[in-house]
Amino acid sequence: MKKIKTILFITIITLLGTSCSKDPANSAGSSSHKVIFKAVASTGSKIDVAVFVINGVATSASGLSGTSWQSAEVAASTGNQISCAVNGIGANASSTLAMQIWIDGALAKELNPASTGTVLVGNISMLVP
Repeated sequence: MKKIKTILFITIITLLGTSCSKDPANSAGSSSHKVIFKAVASTGSKIDVAVFVINGVATSASGLSGTSWQSAEVAASTGNQISCAVNGIGANASSTLAMQIWIDGALAKELNPASTGTVLVGNISMLVP
């Protein structure tokens, strides 16, 4: 558990460092989009913690238990970096964690698998189109 918390801390610092940049050229014509992050672990695995960063604001969910997690719908501006990190425990060495970013109801990016093994650590990020 301590290893997962350490990995999560490093991941959060990385996400915060990369998510605060905003391209001034995109600010004038920026528009808002609805963003949802999703994560699914293989059967028998458990998602523990999720952290997502939108518009430079980090939101975390801890104490999770289950094979799937979905963020609340959050608004993000065009040109902003959005990112999500999810940690969990795999049931065995072949366990997987898949992650998705949905923007305005459409799948925008997917990592499948984002992580494999008994320690599941996934990161996904992109610029909002």
